Amino acid sequence: KVGDTFFVNLKDGTTSIDADTVDATGLSSLRVSTNADTSFIDGGIIETGALRILSPNTIRSIAGPINFASPSNTHELLTNTRMASVDVTGNFTLGGNLVTLGDQPSDTVDFTTSFAQDLYPDTTNKYDLGTNTRRWRKGYFNELALDSFNFNANTISVNNTNENLDLRASGTGNVVFDNVTARSNILGSYTTDLTLAPTTNLTMSANNNLGLPSGTNLQRKDNVGDLRYNTDLGIFEGYSGGNVSFDGLYDTDRDTYIDLSNNQFTLVTGNASNTTINHLTLSTNRLDSQNSFSIDGSTVTSATPNSDIQFLSNGLGSISQEDLVFKNNTITNTLNTPFTFSLADIYSYLKFDQTMGLVVPFGNDAARPSSPEQGTTRFNSQRGYLESWNGTQWVLAAGGGESVTEEYAENINFLWNLILG
Repeated sequence: KVGDTFFVNLKDGTTSIDADTVDATGLSSLRVSTNADTSFIDGGIIETGALRILSPNTIRSIAGPINFASPSNTHELLTNTRMASVDVTGNFTLGGNLVTLGDQPSDTVDFTTSFAQDLYPDTTNKYDLGTNTRRWRKGYFNELALDSFNFNANTISVNNTNENLDLRASGTGNVVFDNVTARSNILGSYTTDLTLAPTTNLTMSANNNLGLPSGTNLQRKDNVGDLRYNTDLGIFEGYSGGNVSFDGLYDTDRDTYIDLSNNQFTLVTGNASNTTINHLTLSTNRLDSQNSFSIDGSTVTSATPNSDIQFLSNGLGSISQEDLVFKNNTITNTLNTPFTFSLADIYSYLKFDQTMGLVVPFGNDAARPSSPEQGTTRFNSQRGYLESWNGTQWVLAAGGGESVTEEYAENINFLWNLILG
């Protein structure tokens, strides 16, 4: 014992000071050395080994790292702790309700070692990763599972069976796929035309209708293959080197078209109707066939000189004209009226330009017409001559002079038989 405050242990070589009674007034520093190790204390510094404590609140290593070695392997920091750079080689556990790493937007936390285990919150659906104002800049994941769907490589899939995958924008915004936009039930494009280009067929399956683009003449795109509804003209139209209307068929300036109103086809050229086709008739100004046959008004013409115009039926069919039927070499009057050749005037006549002859109606007396028209001529096969009706009786149509009735001839014959015995 050296005084009341300083002690020297002669057995183990240690010294001690009674801190309660020592008075260091007048001393500037205290240096304690044990072999190569030295501890130094003065009014602003406490230094032992490579560890230095500086006034007012700094702990610094002058050589190598500062190592905290607790027998329980637990280090407790009971107050707010600020660290410019922290390197962790073992387990790093953060406890408490709120942990703040850095207090400035520019502060960063770098984990330079790989995680060898999963990261779990202690309570599900409670904690957030980042905030609306302080966000993680990028996240790199091999697979991201969010509620009922997954992001894996270039695939977004739904985990729940038969559940829809909904992509929804906010307000008037769109869901954008490259340059294709989608909002509500509308597909569009920000930059150019929207093109549907399937490798095989494009099928639209619906029970209602397909709405086409509509607009004015000034809103036409005039691209080959365009199909739209023209609100100025009130028609459907397309484009193929010119605008083609589909309310009927129109040319570019719409003065030549097919009018389908009134349940018939009306062909219009140059704004003039010239041909009408309905379920009964074909009516046209002129009909030409291969530039060799034409029907113009009431005239049928063969364009080839000396060429016949032939009306031919097929099989058992015939050709009818008014009340006449033409079949092979026979003309039949279908009405019970005279078959009349009506000539143009009194100077016209009917000529049969043949050398073979003319066959007139024939039959016996019983086959004579009951009420013949004056001039009726027939061959009487019973009497062997040509006879005509003069308005009163049948007379001999051949030769000259007067003729007698059958009754008169029989009376004369009877009289001469009596005279001549």
